[in-house]
Formats: sequence, C-alpha cells, structure tokens
Amino acid sequence: MSEMTYSMPPQLKVYLVVDHDAVASEELTRLLQLAPDEHWDKGAPFLMAGKERRHRFNRWSIAESVGQLADMDDAVDRLIHRLTPIKENFCSLPKGTRVGFTVALTTPDAILGIGLSVQHVGFLASIGADIDLSIVVLAQPPPAVSA
Repeated sequence: MSEMTYSMPPQLKVYLVVDHDAVASEELTRLLQLAPDEHWDKGAPFLMAGKERRHRFNRWSIAESVGQLADMDDAVDRLIHRLTPIKENFCSLPKGTRVGFTVALTTPDAILGIGLSVQHVGFLASIGADIDLSIVVLAQPPPAVSA
C-alpha cells in the first residue's frame, strides 16, 4: 500500500479587512483612499461548497501572501507599509465598522505557533483592528479499509 502525500506547499496570507453592514465597499474605498485587493457588497453572490450564497455584509480588504511561515513578518511588514500612508483615514470610518487583521495558514505540516511583533500589534491597535487566526492543518486521510 502506498502512502498518500500532499504536494501542496504551505500557503500563508495576511489580510486587513474592513467590514460594514450598511456602508458599501465603494464608499469604504473613498473613505480610506486606497483601492482594495478584494471587495464585495452585501447581497453579492459567491460559491461555498458548490452552493450559491449571498454576502451578508460589505467588505474592503487588502492582502499579502508568502510561501513560508518563516516569512510571515515580511508579509505583515508589506501590509503595514501599504496602510501607513492612510492610517489616519481609519478615524473617518463610520460607527459600526469592523476592522480586522487575519492570518490564514493552510499547511500539511504541524506548526508550533504564529507570532506578531510588538510593532505589528501596536500598528494594528492604532487603527482599531481585531486580530483573527485561521489555521488549517491538512491531515492525512485514514487508510482505506479492504473488504
């Protein structure tokens, strides 16, 4: 019996998202004065598990990717470099806006942990961002049972 292996390398992406129930993504872009990498508006369709769904809020987001967990600091540095010129614009966001920083990691390997520097946490706090971690470890499937 051959052992199944995953050929997908680890994927790591860091995002800064700005969500609001009533303020459209176009208006969030105008307030922040930076074009997003991704955006959508409430009610826009998307696919999840093969089913069409509808977004329940408006989103503006920017992201940076890296191939290795060891390079996560570089991705966060690039994200902060993009946000620094518009840092003061976060003060103009309307009440009810959620600002979030997300680390999304998908890997076939066990990981020990993820860390952020004091400077990274300080910057994120200065713009009112929550910090979310999304870690998906791809587990080997159980062996097939022969009859």
